[in-house]
Formats: sequence, C-alpha cells, structure tokens
Amino acid sequence: MFRTLAALLIVACVTVLPAQAQQAASPPSRLDDIIQRGILRVGIPGDYKPFGYFDPKDAKFEGFDIDMATSLAHALGVKLEVVKTSWPSLMADFTADKFDVAMGGISITLDRQKKGYFSTPVMREGKTPIARCADVGKYDTLADIDKP
Repeated sequence: MFRTLAALLIVACVTVLPAQAQQAASPPSRLDDIIQRGILRVGIPGDYKPFGYFDPKDAKFEGFDIDMATSLAHALGVKLEVVKTSWPSLMADFTADKFDVAMGGISITLDRQKKGYFSTPVMREGKTPIARCADVGKYDTLADIDKP
C-alpha cells in the first residue's frame, strides 16, 4: 500500500508541477491587457458600409461594427479606440499589436484563422448586388451582372 501511495504521489507531482509551472509562465491574456490598459483597440478598414465606415467629412467612424465595439468597450468598462487599418495590412497590423480586435465585415479565411481567433459570425451574407431603382430591369440574372 505504501508503494501505491508513493507511486500516486510521484505521478501527481510529475503531472501537476509542470502544469503549474507552464501556467505561471503563460503570458497574460489579451483580455487582461485590455482591462489593465483601460482601452479596447479595434482595427477597422473603414470602407465597408453599413459595418464600419470612416466618414472623411466628419473624420469619424460609423456603422454597425462601431456600435458593437462601443458596446463591448462599455461592457468591459474601458474606453474605445478605433484604429484605421486597410485590407492589405489588416493581418500584419493585427500581428504587430496595433489593435486587439478587428471588425468591419471581415471574412473568415484560413490564413486569418492561423493568426487569430474569430467570434461567432454576426451575419452571413456574401456579396449582394445593388442597383439603382431605374436600372433594376437590366439585372435579372447573374449573367446580366457578370460583365465588365
């Protein structure tokens, strides 16, 4: 019985102590950083109405994703800082720690999933053609649209 207890104690030490050491060495979470800093930095390209749009006249961001970012910052008890990014530099800016979260109608791709986590999508739409009311009869099929 003593050997069994000694073996169990050794197994517990071998598994628990390295796990505790690894936990202690883990960097703080992004959420901890945001709360400690007191600012949620949200990267938005700003060219995708109605999600996230930068209005150059007012020099302000607007849209559905701005509303969600504002609500998230409020729920976390921190200030919101919107960081303008671009589609070509979105992931480079994210991995360079220029912002904590990206918003703005961002599609889930394998390359992006390799660099960051995605929330549950709030909308799944794909591309939506839009035409002036006067021209609606010109575009009855996808073939009518798919022209230079």
